[in-house]
Amino acid sequence: MLHSALKDGRASKAKVFSLLAAHPEGAKEKDSDGYLPLHLALKSKAANTTETVLTAYPDAAREKDPDGRLPLLLALMNEASEATVQSLLNSFLDAAMEKDQHGHLPLHLALIRKVSEATSQSLLTAYPDAAKEKDREGRHHEGSLPLHLALTSKASEATAQTLVDAYPDAIKEKDRAGWLPLHLALQSKASETFVLSLLAANLEAAKDLSLHFALEHNASEATVQSLLDAYPGAAKEENVDGRLLLHLALINNTSEATVQSLLAANLEAAKEKGCDGYLPLHLALMKKASEAMVQSLLTAYPDA
Repeated sequence: MLHSALKDGRASKAKVFSLLAAHPEGAKEKDSDGYLPLHLALKSKAANTTETVLTAYPDAAREKDPDGRLPLLLALMNEASEATVQSLLNSFLDAAMEKDQHGHLPLHLALIRKVSEATSQSLLTAYPDAAKEKDREGRHHEGSLPLHLALTSKASEATAQTLVDAYPDAIKEKDRAGWLPLHLALQSKASETFVLSLLAANLEAAKDLSLHFALEHNASEATVQSLLDAYPGAAKEENVDGRLLLHLALINNTSEATVQSLLAANLEAAKEKGCDGYLPLHLALMKKASEAMVQSLLTAYPDA
């Protein structure tokens, strides 16, 4: 009866307590599908009964469900509370080191699922080396570090900084798509302070189309200028769409100061058509840029 009561998630804490009082061993018994009461409570998101069945059988935290998942992973998959996650860690700390069948550590899954900052911190504290481990896509293909996942899922900057502190070299590693943390921070519109801290820790990142990312995602003037200072040659490089920085700046209505900086870094860009066939002057006019900006482009290339 205990398993049936837990399956639909509607059993009250008092009801579960009563069933356990009548049959304490029920907390240790698996149903016909191989699930313990703790597995069922977590799967049904029954927060009010999870603690009760875990208290009745703490070692359930060590037992995997029929799909090979520990209760800690089930908790993270099913939006369990911070308190539940902490209780499971208290019962079996090494669960923080166990991967699921997809190669995800609990920390990976927590970041993908956008759990609270406190939960991520608890998992990292339980297994600090998790910050160094990539998840896997398939048996052999390494994927993303926790820092990549944190930035992609727009976790708090405090969480991201904690991951940087735990594994500083993560700043220099690319995710499965080939992007560095700097790219992901720009893409997720992280604060200027955080973006510049990533750049300061890895100036080489400025050479990997980071400036193109910055302009595409409306980064601040200070961020763009810092990236340009770190790698002036970016002004002469095209992105995968065949656009120079000057094209992107005009398409995205970037400030006059930024456009002037890009022109100064590569005056010849004023003569270059983008993948759409437009010169920078054409883009400026289409975007209703300021007269000063238009004049600068015309001065740089009168034949436009």
